[in-house]
Amino acid sequence: MMVNDSMQLLNWINRQPVPPGNGRWLEKFNPHTGELQSRAVDSTAEDAAAAVSAAVSAFAAWAGQTPVRRMTGPNLVVDGGWTAI
Repeated sequence: MMVNDSMQLLNWINRQPVPPGNGRWLEKFNPHTGELQSRAVDSTAEDAAAAVSAAVSAFAAWAGQTPVRRMTGPNLVVDGGWTAI
């Protein structure tokens, strides 16, 4: 079974959706129908290290933003878009 892209939860690293480095996914099925509903990355330690490294690199620029601007970025990610800070 395939899941469309809107039902895949990817890592978000360096402002980019990133699939799991190991290619493994955690799958959620509808218990009534058995239909695959969504997939999320089964992240590895390397995936987490890449995310932490990106966050450390971005921190200075993020910290220099106003609180209103800081809160705009995560909302855009949730809405499916992104603008550069």
